[in-house]
Amino acid sequence: MADQPLVSIITPAYQAEKTIGAAISSCLSQTYPNIEIVVTNDGSTDRTGDIAHAHGVKVIDQENHGLSHARNQAIAASSGDLLFLCDSDDILLPPAIEAVVANYNEHGPGKRLVTSQAYFLTPGGVSHRRLQFPMQHPKPEDQRMALQHTNWLSIFTLFPRALIDEVGGFDEELRQVEDWDMWLRAVFAGYTVSRQPKPHCMYRWFGNSLSTQRETMYATEDRVLTAHRDRESAKGNLRPPEREYLDRRLRDGSPRRLIDEAEMALRVDDFRLAKEKFDAALRLAPSNRKLQVRAHSIKIPGMARLWAQRQRRIDAQVGWNDEMRR
Repeated sequence: MADQPLVSIITPAYQAEKTIGAAISSCLSQTYPNIEIVVTNDGSTDRTGDIAHAHGVKVIDQENHGLSHARNQAIAASSGDLLFLCDSDDILLPPAIEAVVANYNEHGPGKRLVTSQAYFLTPGGVSHRRLQFPMQHPKPEDQRMALQHTNWLSIFTLFPRALIDEVGGFDEELRQVEDWDMWLRAVFAGYTVSRQPKPHCMYRWFGNSLSTQRETMYATEDRVLTAHRDRESAKGNLRPPEREYLDRRLRDGSPRRLIDEAEMALRVDDFRLAKEKFDAALRLAPSNRKLQVRAHSIKIPGMARLWAQRQRRIDAQVGWNDEMRR
């Protein structure tokens, strides 16, 4: 049926024997009736491949080539006109695919992506008050600049196969933030993004996630933004304010790093440093509403201590440890 196109769920997996079964089971439990699941077993030496095959889904077994290559191989082997990403350590609640397809259909055909809200799944469990993206979703006219500020799309994103045909697959030279690179290419090619606001997905956040390898991530962010600036400038597709921002961002560093440093300062009650770091981060990510609130309110007398107390409560709820710094 036209309003229920085939959705291919793309799942790369490496050394994921502890989580791949739950991830695939959650995909098989979808209320949406027209899906296929494609898993790339990226050279795992544990039982990842055996577990994936046991679920009766399409599995590609290959030598280890990294996350981007594994995603690209799964996409190439898939059949759906719509693609949805779900990594091997994440979980989809039953309405997840149905909800993003409904959002996609609601806005009509065209160059669009739908990104889904998600809960964090941490060593401390799931908190219904902790959403992956609490900030306001950018308006279409603001999405280019906002995406340069920060990656506000979740990995749980639905997109048409035509996107791959137009901008190419995931960059196989990147070991991290490869999704941000893809979304930048999409949005600057004219795609707009809507958000499915209900958190029907769970993003696993724990110490040995690739996204917690901090210094490499900061360097890779700079690499992605440098390539983005050069690519779009060469095409004449970069507006002056966008170019000015990228030059400043690449000079001053990652707002993600600054937020991380501000939160670490709160943990040791260094309120002066926390204020400085939040201010610096806000200058680089001014569209981040959550950051706006933190950077401005922490300057009110007494609020820094309250923010520090809140940080400790959150740390206790999620089972935070130093490896979980983002």
